[in-house]
Amino acid sequence: MPVLLDWFLQPLGLVFTVLLIGLLLILRSGAVSPVQTSALVGSTMLLWLCSAPLTANSMVKWMERPRYTVPDVCFGGGEEGPSTVSLPIVVLGADLDAYVESDNPYRVLSRESLMRTLHAADLDSGNTAYYLMGGGQTSRKLSDYMAAVLAEQGIPESRIVRDRLSLSTRGNAERLRELLAADTSAPITLITSALHMNRAVHVFDDLGFMVCPSASASLYSVSAGWVGLLPYITGLSKTTLVIREWLATLKFRAVGVISDLRARY
Repeated sequence: MPVLLDWFLQPLGLVFTVLLIGLLLILRSGAVSPVQTSALVGSTMLLWLCSAPLTANSMVKWMERPRYTVPDVCFGGGEEGPSTVSLPIVVLGADLDAYVESDNPYRVLSRESLMRTLHAADLDSGNTAYYLMGGGQTSRKLSDYMAAVLAEQGIPESRIVRDRLSLSTRGNAERLRELLAADTSAPITLITSALHMNRAVHVFDDLGFMVCPSASASLYSVSAGWVGLLPYITGLSKTTLVIREWLATLKFRAVGVISDLRARY
């Protein structure tokens, strides 16, 4: 009962409850046609499926599953995973709040951008070169605020290269190639979210980069029993991000931005 009460008091829980009551009253009155009934029931079911954590986490797990091959050079000879020692670290910015009344990078950067930047700082070997990828459509640039976070983590400015121009994953890769003077033969450590990693790896690989992926975080979490069947805002948010990433991947494949994506979507 406390779990149901907590769910009901959340915005989506209240909205979904009212929606169900309204739907039942409409169906009971018989005031709608079969087509309208199908539309109402279908939209309600779709909202439920898209916002249930059980469904959302299943979609996240499917979308985050690696669909690329990690080069042997990325491994340090053990089973602990890709080695990032001495490899240049390329951080793909996510987004920022261009209008927040603060210059504090921890407030300006989105949670995802901040997590990627902090993950990059954790991989510092003492002489690591950092390439921060991300411009912006206002005077505020992603790479500037990510650089400020790295500076607070003790990374000297001399080891940081900022890209203040690119606005997309493909643009990140093309801009990095310019910054490296077209030398894409050396391996790089690529940092982005687990959800974005598949598309990012294939975009960079398509331009000749040897990519060692290092995901900053995963959206996946284990759904707690029957509660995972209840609609939550967090579930709806995850589903929205998965669908956006899936559509972006399909678009990249359709226009040839990714020429050899072995994705099994």
